Amino acid sequence: MLESLFTANSGLEASQAAMDVIGNNIANINTVGFKSSDVAFQSLFNETMAGASSPTASLGGTNPQQVGLGVAVVATPTNFSQGTAEATGNPLDVSIQGNGLLVLDNAGQTLYTRAGQLQLDANGSLVEPDGSYVQGWMATNGSVNTAAPLTHLTIPTTGTSVAGTQTSNITLTGNLNTVSPKTGPTMEVTVYDATGKASTLTLQFQPPASAGGAWTVAASDGAPSTTGSGLAYGTGTGSVTFNASGVNTNAGGTVTVTDNSGNKYTLNVANLSANALAESVAASNQNGSAPGTLESYSIGQNGQITGVFSNGNTQVLGQIALASFANEGGLQAVGSTEYAATANSGLPQIGTPGTGALGTLSPGTLEQSNVDLGQAFTNLIMSQRAYEANANVLSTSNTVIQSLLQATG
Repeated sequence: MLESLFTANSGLEASQAAMDVIGNNIANINTVGFKSSDVAFQSLFNETMAGASSPTASLGGTNPQQVGLGVAVVATPTNFSQGTAEATGNPLDVSIQGNGLLVLDNAGQTLYTRAGQLQLDANGSLVEPDGSYVQGWMATNGSVNTAAPLTHLTIPTTGTSVAGTQTSNITLTGNLNTVSPKTGPTMEVTVYDATGKASTLTLQFQPPASAGGAWTVAASDGAPSTTGSGLAYGTGTGSVTFNASGVNTNAGGTVTVTDNSGNKYTLNVANLSANALAESVAASNQNGSAPGTLESYSIGQNGQITGVFSNGNTQVLGQIALASFANEGGLQAVGSTEYAATANSGLPQIGTPGTGALGTLSPGTLEQSNVDLGQAFTNLIMSQRAYEANANVLSTSNTVIQSLLQATG
């Protein structure tokens, strides 16, 4: 008789645990990156009243007679299914589309999360709302070494700059007029030296002496000639050739010139033509730049943090890392929607978004809780009814015991 009391009590405890888990799921319906939990039950030991017997010549076999002793919660598995991505417009918000968790450093402890509600602290460090540092790799001159140890990611919004780059390639477009006699066009291009200082490069085209010949192009950095009658062009002139239809035929579509200060420039002339149309030679692009300061930044699907500078250049500032586990269910929740690795989760496999089995990042969005509210309420009602049923068993057993005591008293 007393066994029914303990059995009903185990049912009450199990049902209460289920309602606690369901209540926590419902409470976190709006928690970014939250993963719901389920409850798994398991029967306790059975009291054997009589064992099984095998058949004999005169009697058949009998089954064992057992009475169960209740139920217990055996596991509370975490459901790591994908939550819905909601657009926020915040460039620091990221959701993970697919497998993987962000890697964090919380006071020296390595933790993991699906909540990508990132922000910058006073030092420009990329952190979670609880102050955990987001881990990855910082770039050196735009290059990221993912074989290096993980470190705190920072986006310094002040004082970040890139040095100027020297011009070495110039792309030319347009047409060289072939109507003769004539003098070839002279054009000016803004170029930069190794320090990013701007100067004017003058290019002079000279038509061929005879039809079908090569055009000559020379460069000057603007220094006056020794005769005072114009610019002094460098000695490293180039030849630009065209076929009968006026299409450029230079090998690789390029030609190299040297100005009078010894600076060499590769001219891309593949889109340059020579025919009777009007003259329209222009420089469409050159690869040099002045120094620049950081104006804005963005996070890409591959986890790269890219800075946009005042000189129009972009440069990779860092790379966000993701981690995957052989058994995500083995991770231990430690609060703040963060998890710690355990002996049963396996070791973290670190990589970059979009590589291997890792998912990609969706910038400007946040992964919402994966709690199914309808299912949660259904489970809550079932757990409540189970609790009430076990309470009735407890009450009935108590009534029977009281009746027995009264009868024997």
